[in-house]
Parts: sequence; C-alpha cells; structure tokens
Amino acid sequence: MKKIITIIISFALLLTFILPFNVRANTSDLNTIVNSMSNEGKIAMMLMPSFRTYNGSDVSEMNDDLKALLNDYNFAGIMLVGQNVKTAEGTLRFVDALQKESKDHISRLLIGIDQEGGYVFRLGQSTGMPGNMALAATNNPKNAYDSAKIIGKELAALDINLDFAPVVDVNNNPKNPIIGVRAFSDDANIVSTYSDEFIKGLKSEGITTVPKHFPGHGDTDGDTHENKIIIDKSYDEIKNMELVPYKKLIQSGLDVIMSSHIVYPQIENVPTSLSQNMITNILRGDLGFNGVVITDSFDMGAIADNYTKLDACIKAINAGNDIILNPYTISNATDMANFRTLISDLASKVGSEISETKVNSAVTRILSLKQKKGLLSAYDGSNLESKITNAKNIVSTKANHDKEFEIAKNGVTVVKNDNDLLPLKGEDKTLILYAYASHEKAIDNALNKLIKDKVISSKENIKSYDFTDDMDKVKEQIDKYDNIIIINAMYNFTSGASSYTGFIANIIDECINYANDNNKNTIFMSTQNPYDLARFTNANAQLATYLANGIRFNLDDYEELIPIYGPSVMAGIYKIFDKDVNGKLPVNIYELGNDYELTNNILYKRGFGLNYKQPDNEKKEESNPDTGDNIYLYIIISIISITGLVIIKKKQLL
Repeated sequence: MKKIITIIISFALLLTFILPFNVRANTSDLNTIVNSMSNEGKIAMMLMPSFRTYNGSDVSEMNDDLKALLNDYNFAGIMLVGQNVKTAEGTLRFVDALQKESKDHISRLLIGIDQEGGYVFRLGQSTGMPGNMALAATNNPKNAYDSAKIIGKELAALDINLDFAPVVDVNNNPKNPIIGVRAFSDDANIVSTYSDEFIKGLKSEGITTVPKHFPGHGDTDGDTHENKIIIDKSYDEIKNMELVPYKKLIQSGLDVIMSSHIVYPQIENVPTSLSQNMITNILRGDLGFNGVVITDSFDMGAIADNYTKLDACIKAINAGNDIILNPYTISNATDMANFRTLISDLASKVGSEISETKVNSAVTRILSLKQKKGLLSAYDGSNLESKITNAKNIVSTKANHDKEFEIAKNGVTVVKNDNDLLPLKGEDKTLILYAYASHEKAIDNALNKLIKDKVISSKENIKSYDFTDDMDKVKEQIDKYDNIIIINAMYNFTSGASSYTGFIANIIDECINYANDNNKNTIFMSTQNPYDLARFTNANAQLATYLANGIRFNLDDYEELIPIYGPSVMAGIYKIFDKDVNGKLPVNIYELGNDYELTNNILYKRGFGLNYKQPDNEKKEESNPDTGDNIYLYIIISIISITGLVIIKKKQLL
C-alpha cells in the first residue's frame, strides 16, 4: 500500500512540473508566430467579416473575389448569415470552401453564427428550440442544457465551431424592443443559472460560446442596430444587475465574450465596444476575463452612423477588443477593394495611432483560442461527402423536434384561469382567432398532435379564423362557438400593429368584449413578449408561450431535415386542451395605468404560474398508492411495521 501511495505522489509531482512547462512552451510558440507576422497579417487576424449578398445575389457558395480575399488574408473567422446557410448540405459545402481557401495560412477559420434558439436563428434547416425566456419558464435549468446541446450538436455536424450565444442580458426593462424573449429573465440570478447551463450544453458538443451583449442590453428602450443607445447607470448599479451573470460565467470559464455598442456615460461616454474603461479596466481588470473579446457587428447604426470605419476600428482595438465583427459591409467589388484598403490603413497605424502591445496581445489570444480548439492544424477536406451524409442524420431530425416540443410545452405558463375554464375539452365548440399566417398552420399542427396523443378525439368542433378579417364576419364566427381563444404577438410597446394601442390590440379588445358580452368563454394567449398579459386582463383565462414564430407547413409531410419552425404557438394550443401546465413566469408583469403606461405595481409576479385543477376521478387515481404519490404513507406504514416486528422479536427473546 505504501508503495502505491509513493507512486501516486511521485506522479502528481511530475505533473506539477510538466504542465507549467508545456504552457510556457505553447505560449512561446505563439509569441514566435506573432513576432513573425506582418502588421497587415495581425490586423486581418483581428477581423471577422461576413458576406450576405454579392452583386445582387445571396452568397451561398464561393465566388472568385471571396476566394482571392481568403487566399490573401488569414482572418480570425467568418460570420455566417441567413443567406449562406439555407440548407444543411449547402452550409457544409460553403464552410468547406471557406476553410479550403484558408488552408495555406497559419490557422483555420472560426466559423461563427447567431444561433441563439427561439427568436434569433440563421440556419434554414435546424431545430430552433423555444428560446431563452421559454426555457426559464420551464423552471428547470436542465432544459437550457438540453436545448443548447441539440443546437450544438447540429452546429458541430455542419462544421460551425462558434455560436454568438447565449444572450445573458437581464431584461429588466419591459419596453426593450430588441432583447425581450431573447433574455432568460429580468432577474440576474436566474439569467446566471440558465446561461451557465446553456453554455455547458454548447460546450458539450465542442462549440465555442459567445455570451452577449457585455455589459448588458436589457435595460434599454432602443436598438443599437438602429442608433446610439444610452443607459445612464453607474458602475455600482451595473455591478448589482447587468454584470452579475458575467461575473459568474467568467468564474466558471469562458473563452469569448461579445462587447455591445451601448453607451454608459457615467463610465465612459462612448459605445462599450470603443471604451477602454469598459473593456480593459472593467472586463479584463475588475472581472478578470483573459479570453477573447469580440465586438458586436460594426454595421449596426450605433457605430456605422456615428464613426468612420477606420476611426471605429482604431478605437475598438485600443479599447482592448480582440476581434472586430463585420467591420465592412461587402456587397460588390468596390466594397471588396475598400475593405482591403481598410486593412492596409489600419496596419499602417500600428505603433502610432494603434497600440502595438494591444495588437500583439489580441493576436496571441486569438491564436491561443484557435490552438485550444484545434484550429492551428491543417484543414482536411477529404471527407466532405461523409460529413453531408452524417449531417442528414443529425440536423433538424424528428427526434430533435420532438424534444423541442416537449421543452416548449413545459414552458407554457397559465396566469389566469377563472372558474377552472382550462383545460378545454375537444368536444367543446371552440374558435381560435389568429392574425398571422404562420399561426394558422401552428394551430392545425397542434390539433393534429392532440389527436395523435389521444388528448382529444377529433377537431370537428374546433375552428381557426383570421381576426383581421371584417369585424362583422369575425363576430358572426364568435356567435357560433362557446370558447374563444385569441392569439397575440407583441414584440414591443410601440411598434405599430403589435403595440398595446395599435391596430391589432384594438381588434383583440373588440373580440374579447364582444365575446364576454355574449356569454362566451375567452382565452388570451400571449406568444412573444409576455407583457401584453397586462393589456387583456378581461379575458377569462390567460397564458404565455414566449415565442411568436409559427410554422408554414404540415409536420406530417416531413420525416427528417425538417425546415426550421417555431414550436411555442403549437405548444400553447396543445396545453389549452392538455391535462396540466407547469410553466412559471420568468419576469414580472406590471399593471398598466392610463394610456397603457407601465406602473410600478406588479400584476403577476415572477415565478407565478397556475396548474390546472384535476377532475375528481383523476384525483382519485392519483391518490392510489400504486401511483407512488403517497410515499410518505408508505414510510409511515413501514416504520410502524418494523417497530411492530421489533417489539414481537423482543417479546420472543424475553
């Protein structure tokens, strides 16, 4: 035994000597590479362009100008967009071409994509999942892990190695027009927990995660895609809210973080992505992040409309960012030439207007990340056809979509259910009113699933109808049915038809009021930001699904490689008829005052969610000891029995 212990201790001491040596050796190798690079090569390594259209056509395959660019420069990577990734096979062929044209450089490309799940996705064939707020509504962080694992497995099958996800913004401003359901919650600790699980799910499939948008995009009432956005908060304030998830995630281990273009004037009166206080002093200094910092896209209005491309890039590098995302919109040969000029202009300023130390540190971090991910080895493109065959067995399969639907159902949240109206019965005469074409098919697919699962026997008494039709015709339909379900999708407080006071909201009001006046049962279903629950409180029942994306085809027509669709509208309709619901609100829903303005009074509290009252016969079945629900009864009986046996045994011994 002593001999074994001695061997173990000796081995441990050997490891403590070897491991630091290897780290030093690797760092030394990277420094040698960096020192051998030209300034132009270093600047190119700090850029991650994208290609949407070229000469008026979508970029879905390699062209001569793109090939020449990739031959000449070793970029950090390429950001894929929707135009590049319409099908699984097309995506793999395009990624393969990108890597092959970079094969003679120091490193392979990081291939990045916005595949958050839910509201934001890029892949045309994939499993979209219900999205962050719906995941938090399941009240089970494992669903975040499982959702991300499916996304990660599909990305890996397509040779995409980096995902600009998850969103770790705390959506503490209900008027936020761009984050909303992309956030897990308005509570920083919930965001931290679910983000951590989501990251673990992506990492389990080898995907590099990019939490965003540092330091936080949740407390805004504007969109940096459109213009400059200011959050007037102090450093102490964001420490206790926006930075909470980042602190936890950095401690857990992160490779990359995305910096936003939000301006925090009390910290520095420039966009975060251009702020040395934010990137170098706070993110790297105070929070201790040593990984790669990548900016949000530089084609967004907050940057593009306020800075020249050259000036913005100089400021971003000096601030401490490592990679500039989409530094130039490239749509034709002129743009391509201007992009090359931008690279050479930036290179000429290294050592003068651009800190050479910052550049060298950035390139070293990028190469270190690529080394960790195995991207310093040569690309082997010989097995492309087998990859395509493999992807068809992994991407957007029925099994993945079935799991997606189960998670979406678990997130459906009922917040009002007067007189135990829900669940409805299939034989009840029910009208489902919708306003969006993709919701019509979602309803039909949900009803088909309910029949397959034997929740309802038929859909003979259930009808869907577009409530944007002539109101007299809508009222004629309402007259024929007992239960009226109204579906809404509110994206933000002020965007036209989907706002609290817009065209759609007024129609919904009229539908609910007319139905109530005629003794109909009314059910309001929120399918995007759940804050519209505060607008339609006169409905008899209310529920939220957290994703308005629907479907435009019949699911029964597909087996595998199913086009992407939203599962949550289907899940909501399904749960209106199903035996129970489990979802809990991930955000506070505030009451509305005059003119539909938000008040500080909470209508439905975060964590709230109703369950359906079970019929008496089901309660009796559940109370049957064979169901396992009465475990405590079993324990008591067992204790009594054992005690009795002990007493009997003692008497026998006496």
